[in-house]
Amino acid sequence: MDLTQSLLKPRGLEFDRRWMLVDAQGRFISQRNHPKLAQLRVSLHHLGLMIDLDHIELTVAIPQGKRIDVTVWKSTLSAPVADAQANLVLSRWLGEDVRLVYMDEAARRPTSVDWAAGHETSFSDGYPVLVVNTASLAALNDHIKSQGHEPISMARFRPNVVIETQQPWAEDGWTSLKIGDTELELVKPCTRCLVTTLDPETGEARPEPVMDVLRKLRMSSDPRNKGVLFGVNAVVRKDGPLRVGMT
Repeated sequence: MDLTQSLLKPRGLEFDRRWMLVDAQGRFISQRNHPKLAQLRVSLHHLGLMIDLDHIELTVAIPQGKRIDVTVWKSTLSAPVADAQANLVLSRWLGEDVRLVYMDEAARRPTSVDWAAGHETSFSDGYPVLVVNTASLAALNDHIKSQGHEPISMARFRPNVVIETQQPWAEDGWTSLKIGDTELELVKPCTRCLVTTLDPETGEARPEPVMDVLRKLRMSSDPRNKGVLFGVNAVVRKDGPLRVGMT
């Protein structure tokens, strides 16, 4: 979802990645192995969330009771779990036993001590903010179009902050960003996965050679951060409001 404004908080944009589906063992699930998740339509509700599952509307209140241990990659934390009826509806829709959990103030998840000690994040892959720039996408699309494919949208990369620039991969040389009164520290190039090859609306595999092109253009040489790169992970030095058009 594109926003015109948001509030930047220590764990990232307000409301961003504060909900998560976990399997029967409490481990997170994502579009990597459940591409159907792209079809969930979620909006904020005064009680919590409004979820549209194939035109069935499900209202989920922010849970405040039972907590379970959940795991995101190497992080395990305690999080409150949604009501049984919501979990039943979601399980039937996805075709397996899942539970919906929420990150409240008591649920704490630190970022990697190797890259960003002393900071915290949400249920994101590992960092509170992902920054990309428009010229990098344009450069990638030039290569994709040269192979006879249609250009892809920025939605494939699910960024939080998009900076408009004229220089591809300019973010490689950035160490921090000051946007209005907010400040971000750029701590780690972001490695990408096969989700970039899926249609962000349907979850269906797309023919554009995103990963193949990135392997040629943006393969990491850092043994601590293996894979193809697009964008940069950031932590929050100073929170505050963000709006489209800020310098």
